[in-house]
Amino acid sequence: MFKSAVNQENRRIISFFTKWFYIGFGVLLLGITLESYKQNIIKEWMFAYSIAIEFLKNIGIAIIISNIFSYILGTQEFMSYLRQKLIEIVVSKDFLHKLNREERREMLKIILKPTKELSEIYSGINQYFSRYIEDSMNLFHAHFRSGYMIVAEASMDSETNRVKVVSEMDHRIYRVMGEYEKLPVGFEDEDSKMLSTKLFSPNGEEQSSIDCKVVNKAELNDDILAKDPALINGTLSEIPESFKKYTQLDVKRKLVEYGVDHWHLYTYRAKTPCDKLNISLMCRDGLEVKKVVTYGRGSNFKIDKSTDNSRVTVSCNDWLEPGFGVAILLAKNTRQLPLASEVPLDASLINATQQSNPADGV
Repeated sequence: MFKSAVNQENRRIISFFTKWFYIGFGVLLLGITLESYKQNIIKEWMFAYSIAIEFLKNIGIAIIISNIFSYILGTQEFMSYLRQKLIEIVVSKDFLHKLNREERREMLKIILKPTKELSEIYSGINQYFSRYIEDSMNLFHAHFRSGYMIVAEASMDSETNRVKVVSEMDHRIYRVMGEYEKLPVGFEDEDSKMLSTKLFSPNGEEQSSIDCKVVNKAELNDDILAKDPALINGTLSEIPESFKKYTQLDVKRKLVEYGVDHWHLYTYRAKTPCDKLNISLMCRDGLEVKKVVTYGRGSNFKIDKSTDNSRVTVSCNDWLEPGFGVAILLAKNTRQLPLASEVPLDASLINATQQSNPADGV
């Protein structure tokens, strides 16, 4: 190993003495030699002779200096130094901030790309990486929410004899790139509706007269809600001009949703990134929580259900991504109903039934 290192060092030294070094040294030596004969030149030619001597000397020195720089630029140490400086420039904040949207996308394509082995196994993996890059680029202008809290109560509606869930939703929204997003809410039932929407500014100013326009699913102006086949319609609210001057607002909503007879699938689906979620649901009139499931990308979840299944709390202290959802199945408690064999039948009812229903096979 020592002999190899010595040989490598010798090759580096030899590489310094290129033909350009000798040419430069020769030109410089020629200029110095001619200068020694300067006193023998006649006066009329002295000016031109002096210029020629200085030209040769300067050309020789320039060639030697160029050879030195060429040697330095070709060394491994200098290349490593230059590479490190370029890396520092590229990853610096100033450099990245000056990139436009398309340049940032191209940089992500260079960094986030599948390996050659993955591409050979399945070429479609490139499309997945491209979609991930586009989703990442959308974060620069994506709206988000925080502190989403839902308090809901499920009961039986006395007029329709259907499950009814009244929810109060509180969360905070933020102004992104100088604008607020519209506030859409989708419903899976035509009878479900928004009861009220209120806004609160950071200094406590309240705006309760928020117009909630009832629209169909296509008019919700939201890709996630528009692609949900379960939704029928919804409401769309806009932030008043007088409140757009604030960087953040608190939103408080109250809405009612209806199920199908004795059961209802209560759902929440995130349409924007959200930091922290808490859902607290209480059942009345013999309703109980049958099942709780979450779907989509989310973590650090906690589900607490009471022993009698009348209460459930779903909480997450992490970021939720768009498309994440919680589904809670509510249904009437049927465990106390007697079995059919235990119910005494009226003989007159049996005879009437036999008379109105002919025998099988007719």
